[in-house]
Amino acid sequence: MKALITKSLSLKQTNWLASHSVSYDCLPFMSYRASNNDLEVNSLLKQSDQVTWVFTSRRAVKSIQALIKNKVAPTQILTVGKQAADLLNHLNFKVAYIAKTSDDLLDFFAKNSTKKLNYFRGRYHRNTIPVYCKTNNIEYNGVECYYALENKPEIDIKQYNSIWVFSPINAKIASNIKDISLNMPVYCIGPVTETALQQAGFTNIITPQSPSFENVVSLYLTKNKIV
Repeated sequence: MKALITKSLSLKQTNWLASHSVSYDCLPFMSYRASNNDLEVNSLLKQSDQVTWVFTSRRAVKSIQALIKNKVAPTQILTVGKQAADLLNHLNFKVAYIAKTSDDLLDFFAKNSTKKLNYFRGRYHRNTIPVYCKTNNIEYNGVECYYALENKPEIDIKQYNSIWVFSPINAKIASNIKDISLNMPVYCIGPVTETALQQAGFTNIITPQSPSFENVVSLYLTKNKIV
């Protein structure tokens, strides 16, 4: 019984899997590169008065980590996901709100005054926040911090009892694996990726209530009765 994990793993995540005796192969579907928009990024990072910074992922923070150091903190910082917040806290920036998805940020905007929003994101992103800002007269500036490249690994899917998917892009790639069954158990990081998996045709999707790698592992252990 072996799982196919479709993203790169941190040392902490590798140790977590080992401590729970999870058998797996790690075959990342994507590689990520910084977009090298340093001038634009620096320009937005220098704006701190009555400005909200939004980071869509830990990768967005990490890709501009060298630029963000020693900058003056803005009025507030929001993130999608705890990992992005943890890295910002490590860089001595306090995060005001951690959302599960970008849609959750809209509730925060509705309850809190936001005049100007600087949005640090990947190349592929949903337009939820830009549309909201335009509709509600919030000054919006978005900048691409990183982009993704498909790795196209060779996969013999029959040797795996499940596949773990962590992004909408990977959901589509997974559906194109040779001989994959759309009824194969798919462990999924969160609701946005779950929607992408449903759109790709998968029918056996397992998603934790709160998005985190550790919660995906816990679900896998429970479903497969691994102690």
